[in-house]
Formats: sequence, structure tokens, C-alpha cells
Amino acid sequence: MKKFFSILALAGAVLVSCNKEMNPQQPGVNPGEKLEVIVGLSNVDLTVTETKADLTASAAEKKVDDAYVLVYGSNGNLVDYKAWSGSSVKFALEAGTYKFYAIINTGATSMPETVSALNALKGTLKADLSGFTMLGYTEKSIATGNETFSITAKRLATKVVFENLVVNFSSSSLQAAGMTVNAVYLTNAAGEMSFASYLGGSFSAPSLWYNKMKYESGDCNSYLYAGNLNLQAAHGSTKALNKTFYTYPNETASDSHNGSWSARKTRLVIEATVNGSKCYYPFTFDTLESNKVYTVKSITVTRKGVTNPDDVWNSDEVSGNVTVDDWTNGGEYTEEM
Repeated sequence: MKKFFSILALAGAVLVSCNKEMNPQQPGVNPGEKLEVIVGLSNVDLTVTETKADLTASAAEKKVDDAYVLVYGSNGNLVDYKAWSGSSVKFALEAGTYKFYAIINTGATSMPETVSALNALKGTLKADLSGFTMLGYTEKSIATGNETFSITAKRLATKVVFENLVVNFSSSSLQAAGMTVNAVYLTNAAGEMSFASYLGGSFSAPSLWYNKMKYESGDCNSYLYAGNLNLQAAHGSTKALNKTFYTYPNETASDSHNGSWSARKTRLVIEATVNGSKCYYPFTFDTLESNKVYTVKSITVTRKGVTNPDDVWNSDEVSGNVTVDDWTNGGEYTEEM
């Protein structure tokens, strides 16, 4: 279970009642009158609606361990919260302006008593191994009863899919040799994001990174690395890899290659053996955003790869076709060998 809230010494409902805020009354509403507010969640759909025959549901993408709707008053204090289990939840609130948050798969055992405490929390790729953290937010002015609305919850993480490798060597010697794909993985992969950064729509460089400049075995291998492929790819062939990876957003403005570690752009690396020696084809993403699916439809290789996985791969040596979509449904590709 995730432990985002382990540092919060909060007693839940007792503190909720102690911190309840008196909101300014609206015309026609009696002081202290409770108004019914009904809140639902959208984009938390456990049904895979993909139509491709080669797609299957990813257990982690569909999994919802815990989900809550939290209500904060205009002074930033927690007013109430409810557990969500698939249907709308109801609140009885005095007239006023409130901030409504949805938090999913946080492992919460108690709720942050202030908006500031909520914003101070982080999502991590490691915690997402057991179900992806999702957040949503809306602000509403409640003046009458029977108010009904939904909060759209989105994942903090990013999904990357690599579909096809096209081998089209320009030299006759490489055409005769072909290539063997040993592994595919993400490098310079961000491993965390603060709730404040996500909810505020601003990127701040994380302090946690995986596979800095090269692959290094770690606790998020299942999301970042596909190895031991031994895929033989002859010149002129198209090989379906259909590998799915997960990382956290990376909007680092400037890029670096090799040298001492510094924040840099995320790369999809093809590790291969060509003409008897190991080489790399690093495909760089200019930016990766939360709750987006980056599908690399195909990468075409025309030459032998570079010596190191963080080297520059010149634009005349690679062509790639990338699509970017909202991550709305679960699902990952069935691997084809």
C-alpha cells in the first residue's frame, strides 16, 4: 500500500468536525442550513473500451484500491470527505465556496487537513506499481441544494507505447548482417511528481530519476525495461515489438548528453547487436506530460547505432512517427515476438 499520508498525524473525521469552516451565507439560505451536494468521478472507468483485437487490459491501469472526494472551505481547511466506490457521494454543506478534490490510489488512511498539506504530497512511479495515482479538482460555489457535478480525475504518470521497428540499412554490409534487438527501455525517466505541480499545471524538475543516461536495474524495471528479447530483425523487415512503458512527466527545457548527470530529456532506447557489436538507438521525447499516451508507431533505423545510450542520434539517422493522446482507458499491447 502506498504511504503518501504516513507523515500526516490526522484523526480523520474528528479533525474534520473541529476544522469545519463557517462559509458566508447566500441570500435566501438560512444560517446553518445544510444543502445537499452530489459529487461523482469521471475518467475512473474500469472498463477497457479499446477496440483493437491485440489489446488486453493492464491490471495496474484498471486497479482502484482507494478513492476519496475531499471538500475544503475557502480558508483551505478540510470540511468533509467521503470514500468513493463507483457511485456518486453526497455531502451536506452550508452555502459558500468550496474546493473539491478527488484522490485515487494514494493509500490514504487519513486525509490532509489543509489544502497546503494535500499539495505537499507526491506521487511516485514506485507507488504506481500497485495502481496509478489519480487526482482531480474543481471549485464550486454552493448556493442552493441538489447541486450535482463530477470531478475529472487524471493520472500523474505518463504512458509510452513502442509499436514497430523498421530495419532499412543503407550499407550493403549491414543489410547482409541484419540486427538483433536485445532490449528496449526508457532512460532519464522521472520517478515522482508533487501534487502541487500537477494540480497547478506547472512542471518542476523531480529529484528522483531512473536509468540516468543508461539502464540500471531498479525497483521499477517492470515499467521501464523490456529485456532478453533476442529479436532477429533482417534488413527490409518490420518487427512488431508492442512494448508499453510508464514514467512520470518530463518537461525539462534543455537537453544534455553523457558527462555528469543533470536533468535531461527522456529517451526510448533500442539496445541492439549489429555486425557483432552492441549499439544503441536512443529516441528522445521533447516533452512528456501527465495522463498522456505517447505512441511511437514506428522507428526506422538506417545505420548502426551509437556507442552509448545517451549519445546524440542525429536526425538523419532516424525517422519516427509519434502520436499523443489523452490517457483515458486502460490497456496495453500484447507482446509479439
